[in-house]
Amino acid sequence: MKTIAIAGASGTIGVALEKSLVQKGHSVKRLVRRGEFDDSEIFWDPRNNDLDPNRLVGIDAIVNLAGV
Repeated sequence: MKTIAIAGASGTIGVALEKSLVQKGHSVKRLVRRGEFDDSEIFWDPRNNDLDPNRLVGIDAIVNLAGV
């Protein structure tokens, strides 16, 4: 099982990707621009290059679908 972070997870492609990854047994963390709702989300602000690298510990891969 891998842990994958997805930027753009709320879009059509991101939702489908998250569902597929979870069905295959992977854990997903969503990169969000609003505040974090729970442990499945990681706050980031791409405009200000703001992302706490400590929140990426344990992440095996990042998929960037932001703006897709």
